[in-house]
Amino acid sequence: MSISNIAWGNKNFEDFLKLIKSNGCDSIELAPSLIWNEPINSDKKSRQFLKNLLKNHDIKMVGFHSLLFNRPDLKFFKDKESRLKTIEYLKKLSELCHELGGSQIVLGSPANRALSGRSYESCVQQILEDFNLIADKCKKNEIYFCIEPLSKSMSDFITSSSEAGEIIKQINHENLKLHLDTKTIFENKEDLESIFDKYHDQIQHFHISELGLIEIGKSKNNHTSIAECLRKKNYKKFVSIEMKKTDMATIVSSINFVKNHYLQ
Repeated sequence: MSISNIAWGNKNFEDFLKLIKSNGCDSIELAPSLIWNEPINSDKKSRQFLKNLLKNHDIKMVGFHSLLFNRPDLKFFKDKESRLKTIEYLKKLSELCHELGGSQIVLGSPANRALSGRSYESCVQQILEDFNLIADKCKKNEIYFCIEPLSKSMSDFITSSSEAGEIIKQINHENLKLHLDTKTIFENKEDLESIFDKYHDQIQHFHISELGLIEIGKSKNNHTSIAECLRKKNYKKFVSIEMKKTDMATIVSSINFVKNHYLQ
């Protein structure tokens, strides 16, 4: 089990590591712009400091998400210049993720993949090339490039798990994978068992979250059925908690909820 640093914010990071470790969470997923103002410009000294900090607390770095939060200027479908800059930026993040010992980068970033007035069909044809280029770089860096479907309330491109799965199937790159998130599954009313049946070879990573990124378990959503499905399908990769910035008590409560529901 891991947890995203979004729940904590960008202050007193070592205290966050101590908190999650003492509550049985031994891995972390990073939104890199909460560590550095511009992650790809971070220096070797600060990168090594972070690696040492994680090692000293015996915490594994799973990977990156919230990849483009600090870069609203980067958009796949706005124009050629922005497209190329977006691809190159994600390639550089894959290098940084590898250097820190991560295994994947997860692309959500709804605003950065907005259709920008273009047709859906033309954007799909472009993204087949774009995702393949990024996955090639990720392969060289020994990490996976994971695509996160987002509901229509958040995005107008790749708005279901099946949509993501079919694009990934069409590209057919060994380092391009599917990321799933309970908030999207809940909002879309998707059948997780059916998703696993169709795309089990593609599924690399899994977020436990609620609509609005509130405290885990503080909703009427059925986490029990999700957890049962993951066990039934013999899912052995990471589940990672994603919440908005909150307090220590809520972080501990959410970790305990996930341990009790998903790790039993």
